[in-house]
Amino acid sequence: MPIKSRILDGRGITDTPYNGSWRKFRRIVSAFLGARAVDGYNDTFDSETTELLQELYWCGQAGAAPVNPRPHAGRFSFNVMLSIVYGDHTDSINHPLVAHALKLAREFT
Repeated sequence: MPIKSRILDGRGITDTPYNGSWRKFRRIVSAFLGARAVDGYNDTFDSETTELLQELYWCGQAGAAPVNPRPHAGRFSFNVMLSIVYGDHTDSINHPLVAHALKLAREFT
């Protein structure tokens, strides 16, 4: 059994058979991910993008050193979700929540 199914225990939209529960999930997801809702996230996207670019610039010593963008991109994605859902974000790729989120993401894939 995939780890995603174990963690979600059949409560995610991708694990739910097409029925009333699935339709309920779809309505909820559409409310947060529909075109109008996503337009409301532009400030979050802009803020997190600016922070990502500044962090890559700083970690790469203004282009003088190589940078692995993977953890930074993972933190960016995580921060967008964290900001939209909880109104919070992490301050660096070294934050323990980032490591945990990236580990879970690797396990899901």
